[in-house]
Amino acid sequence: MTRLFTLVLLVLCVYTDGYGQLDTVHYIPPLYARENIGSHYISISTLSTNNVPVDVLRGDGTLIQHVNVTATTPSLILLGTGANAQGIITATGYNTVNPTDGIIVRSSEPTYVNIRHVQTAQGLCLTSKGRYGLGTSFRSGHLLSNKNVSSVKSHTISVMATEDNTTVHFSDISDSVVFRDTPVTNGTSDPITVTLDAGESYAIAAFINQPHATGNLNNVNGTSITADKPIAVNSGSWLAGAVSSGRDIGVDQITPVGLIEKEYVFTKGNGVATL
Repeated sequence: MTRLFTLVLLVLCVYTDGYGQLDTVHYIPPLYARENIGSHYISISTLSTNNVPVDVLRGDGTLIQHVNVTATTPSLILLGTGANAQGIITATGYNTVNPTDGIIVRSSEPTYVNIRHVQTAQGLCLTSKGRYGLGTSFRSGHLLSNKNVSSVKSHTISVMATEDNTTVHFSDISDSVVFRDTPVTNGTSDPITVTLDAGESYAIAAFINQPHATGNLNNVNGTSITADKPIAVNSGSWLAGAVSSGRDIGVDQITPVGLIEKEYVFTKGNGVATL
């Protein structure tokens, strides 16, 4: 079986002038967090010299905050700390249709939208792809991991619908991969199907220490996510890694299969603990 494997290297957050990230509407599914949950932020910036009004909304359209940004005055909004932060879900939130924890950002002119999470030595930087991140076919990518400190490590996929009555399928699941609390046949999770309305989200998680799920270590890569209407997808790992007992958070909004090309640029850097 031919599969698409994605190596996700999330070591530095880089801002570019790429128009694939600059848009007037952004959909950001919530992130599943297993352990080490800290402070959750959203950063909004623009290239415009005009005063750009921006609404940050929950998935159900409820206003979180209204801000104004310009090219010289970006905005950093604290979404909360710990499990109750907007955009974070925990053990009670996966495998559940979620109407509120996703985030929608709307603006009068194009903006960049970035999610940041900081918890002592752990952190992430997720860049919304705007409407270039919306599509109907995706393949997940996750951090290369070892079994050290496996009791805190997990891989995760979350989706968010942009239209009512959207059917989403999680399929092509590798042998011995078990997503937490899902039906299993012969040691592998069955395909998962869920129907979402606009603004609703759904997340699944694979624990690296799941009993008998030998594929959960590194074979969650390449899981297929398809939908009959455009969705946004976040994919990655909340605490994972393959260096000794080290681990980190590595999650990003992924691009639909139809926009993936064959040449890539990897940038390595040294992140800092401050925003």
